[in-house]
Amino acid sequence: MGLSLDGIGSKRSVEWIEKFLHDPENVYGAQTLDHGMAPKEAAYVSRIPAENLHLIAVFLSELRADPGSSVAKRPPEGRSEFIDSMIGTWAPDSWKEKYQDIREK
Repeated sequence: MGLSLDGIGSKRSVEWIEKFLHDPENVYGAQTLDHGMAPKEAAYVSRIPAENLHLIAVFLSELRADPGSSVAKRPPEGRSEFIDSMIGTWAPDSWKEKYQDIREK
């Protein structure tokens, strides 16, 4: 149960992950369902020793996405026959006017 952490290291820095583990509601800027201070179910996470929270954050930051995967921060460099075929098949023509292909920057 919970969110997939696949590729989290491609989206978030060690510092962000560590801050989130310590004080998730402050990082989010809003209340969370079960993370935060007691009596929330996952309150124990913020009480883990700082050294261990850092080690957990380092581990999670190493969960990098494969280039071009659905959890990758950016598509792979250069052209991709797969991405081009998906865009050609599913993207409406109006998107071509509205959005720029970031691979062409």
